[in-house]
Amino acid sequence: MSTSIFMSYPTADLDRSKAFYTALGATINPLFTDENAACLVWEENIYFMVLKREFFATFTDKQVADPATIAQGGCRHGDRGGSGSRWFRTRNPPGPRFHVQP
Repeated sequence: MSTSIFMSYPTADLDRSKAFYTALGATINPLFTDENAACLVWEENIYFMVLKREFFATFTDKQVADPATIAQGGCRHGDRGGSGSRWFRTRNPPGPRFHVQP
């Protein structure tokens, strides 16, 4: 069974982000791309969405971090219930986690 990785990131400039990531080798999936977001494909099972900050904010009740002061990102394993998910759950129990950078 293959592992899939999906990540979402906010951006202030969607067109600039698409140009940057395609220059690095990603391709754009037009089925999941519009004026608010772009689906970038790195490999067959590795995708990430770059979303305008305002659109990204509609998916959470929390404040979207200021990129000038905080790095922000997320990842979700697509193999629901598979060995990868079990591995992740045993090492990352539910609840908030904080990383403080000195």
